[in-house]
Amino acid sequence: MKKIIAIITSFWIVIVTGGHVWAQSENMEAVITAVEDTKTVVPAGGGPAQVSQNLRLLITSGDKKGQEITLENDNAPVANLRQYQLGDKVVLYNQPETENYTIADVVRRPVLAWLFAIFVVAAIVVGHWQGVTSLLGLAASFVLIFFWIVPRVASGSNPIVMVTAGCLIIIPIMFLLSHGWNKTTLVAMVATLMAMMFTGGLIVIFVQWARLTGLASEEAGFLLAMNPDLLDFRQLLAAGMLFATLGVLDDVTISQAAIVSELKKTDPTLDFWRLYAGASKLGRDHIASMINTLILVYAGASFPLLLLFNQSRESLSLVLNYEIIADEIVRTLTGSIGLIMAVPLTTLLACLVETTKFRAGARRPHHK
Repeated sequence: MKKIIAIITSFWIVIVTGGHVWAQSENMEAVITAVEDTKTVVPAGGGPAQVSQNLRLLITSGDKKGQEITLENDNAPVANLRQYQLGDKVVLYNQPETENYTIADVVRRPVLAWLFAIFVVAAIVVGHWQGVTSLLGLAASFVLIFFWIVPRVASGSNPIVMVTAGCLIIIPIMFLLSHGWNKTTLVAMVATLMAMMFTGGLIVIFVQWARLTGLASEEAGFLLAMNPDLLDFRQLLAAGMLFATLGVLDDVTISQAAIVSELKKTDPTLDFWRLYAGASKLGRDHIASMINTLILVYAGASFPLLLLFNQSRESLSLVLNYEIIADEIVRTLTGSIGLIMAVPLTTLLACLVETTKFRAGARRPHHK
């Protein structure tokens, strides 16, 4: 129980404090203490109406904590998108060496903390001890990604090399903590590594072949402005695709290895080919459902973009050719191919393990 409380507390601190235990942000936080002169403004050139408000705020963090300020929320485009109320907590941005404050965003961490708490409780109540160990694996992956992989990539290390090295560390930690030390887990680990290497090669080839630059996203544009000569954005794009694939392979390989193990327990007389045929039949159902899941996940993540293209008058073939769409196509299809190949690979390895008789240390008979 102490371990469970420690896990919940640690993640709660990370979300609620916004990571201030590791890094201090230049932005400040404030609470709205008064809302005055709320009015609707219609732009002179037409367009949607915008809300304009005079706000009084109390700064609650940073060097100017305790100071009261006033501002108009129509000074920044982001602020125009919402109407603030008394007691709202917001993030302020102050231009260096000036007193020009703007509202950057609202404070969402308490809401995220409650959502995370529900996630933790659900994982523990349903998963019991296995849910706790899975949370430990999540924490280990979080630390490795944000404190080892990301800083090294940001300092100029090869993104593909760093992500591959990180996956080689994450895979055993994630599998062993979530599923324990047994032959099913070991088979799934080996199959995941092999499928990940295959998928990684496929990603590198098609990112290069499709001449993707890695600069289609808004985030990449910001990174380019900050570090124009430091990062290889094509490699960064491929590394991100590889990371996304790992999470899917985890589910497929452990499920398929477990299927083979359970079939063998149910009927110990099954030989290799009968066991492989039975497990492959179940694996095909798993492939179909996971491919559908991949497509829906990526479509959901890009839904506003799809709506934007739908409103344009360009042909579908031209829309699909845009890099921002081509990125998602390559991501989805390479991940799906890796998923498809992981099923027969895992089934093959698991069937070999289940049907091979290992007699370590057996002595040869003496002939007189």
